[in-house]
Amino acid sequence: MIAWSTVPDGSLLSERVHDLGQDLASGQWTPTALERRIAGLLVNASAGDGELTALHIRGDFTEGAEAFVRENGCRLAALLADLLLAVSGPDPVPLAAMAEVRTLLADVAGQR
Repeated sequence: MIAWSTVPDGSLLSERVHDLGQDLASGQWTPTALERRIAGLLVNASAGDGELTALHIRGDFTEGAEAFVRENGCRLAALLADLLLAVSGPDPVPLAAMAEVRTLLADVAGQR
């Protein structure tokens, strides 16, 4: 079951990043071309200031349309949904959690 929310300390977000990163590194999960493209768009959008904003994340969800949330177990889409909730909330996202997300996105995009 996929949890579509995060907690203020960023633990669910970090857990999802860690699990997906491990599966990517071990070859148990391979991103599709669409997932690589969306991850690349987010990496490029945050290149200047390191910020992953709600505007960027929402825009990239529309880039993928329905296919993005249906294909490949929707694991990257679930992570980005958690990220969107986190960056849209009243509490700042812990810097460590954001760094983990940026690193994973760069790995998914093949930019690291």
